[in-house]
Amino acid sequence: ISSSYQIDNVLENTPQLLIQLLIVLMSASAYQLPWVTGIEAVFDTHQERDHLATILFYFSIGWSLKSICFGLLSTFLFKKEYSIGDTGKVLSFLLFFLGSSSRIMAILFFFTPYLGLFNIMLPFTTDITIAYSEEVRQNIGDEALNAMSHPDWYTGLSFRYAGIALVVFPFIHMIIVMVFKSITVKGFLCPSSKHQTCGGVKIFYQRLIHCLNGMLVPSIWKDWDERERKAVIDFYQMEWENVRREYHNLTILFCIENLLFCVPMLHTCVRIIQRYNIISPLDHEEHILTLAKVLLSVPGLFLLLAFLQFKLFVLYNLKGHPWARLLVKRREKDEQKV
Repeated sequence: ISSSYQIDNVLENTPQLLIQLLIVLMSASAYQLPWVTGIEAVFDTHQERDHLATILFYFSIGWSLKSICFGLLSTFLFKKEYSIGDTGKVLSFLLFFLGSSSRIMAILFFFTPYLGLFNIMLPFTTDITIAYSEEVRQNIGDEALNAMSHPDWYTGLSFRYAGIALVVFPFIHMIIVMVFKSITVKGFLCPSSKHQTCGGVKIFYQRLIHCLNGMLVPSIWKDWDERERKAVIDFYQMEWENVRREYHNLTILFCIENLLFCVPMLHTCVRIIQRYNIISPLDHEEHILTLAKVLLSVPGLFLLLAFLQFKLFVLYNLKGHPWARLLVKRREKDEQKV
């Protein structure tokens, strides 16, 4: 049941929220690219504004984000048999909100140059709508001007190949997570004591679904209090270290993926700065140059979010986990010995 809820979040609620956000950002852009001008027919903010419809549309976006975060939280609480206290619920919600928002933000940045979000493709729009004088062409060169009038010069990757990469990404992600957990997580591909009779195909399918469920936020295989108890000193402390290491590595993987989503936008920002070093920006283009420089700091933002996400996960396990006392007491004993 919990897997079904998680799949709904990944395959239904998340795409719905992304489409709504993209529609809003495209319609808010003052300069439409030739291949997205039809978006005004879907959600027109330039003519005859209907404030009630706009409010309802923004409300639906917030509701979709709420559905994703609370869907992840309710699934998590169900798996923990609703044994988590108020502190744990708040920390868990913040953890899911931070993780899902980072992923959604990364995908939005991926679409930014291809859909002209934030008017970032204004230099390209200028290049295809104006004609340069012969003097300018001689100083800059026809080859450079012709290159700047092509969208691929800004994005680095054509719209077609970007679409293919986005479609293929979920499968690549599942394969990477599957291989990673098969190597680093002990017993990941082995049936548990409750599923000894399961065949190899069913086990592989269940693990694949687990990797799919972790498409939006990192998902550990088994919590440290769910593992089969063994007569070992500090058993839960060792299992917690294993879970901590697993989540740490998954956070790094997700951060790398989010950074890769930003590559087309970062390439566009570099190209914009390069273009304005060749051709001085017009008055209405000054803010685009500033925007490009600001967006180049986005990788730092994702690194910070990944760091906060991991620290929040550790804080939840030490302060909000139902069995956090097992870890805290052990830490207190170690401190007393020292």
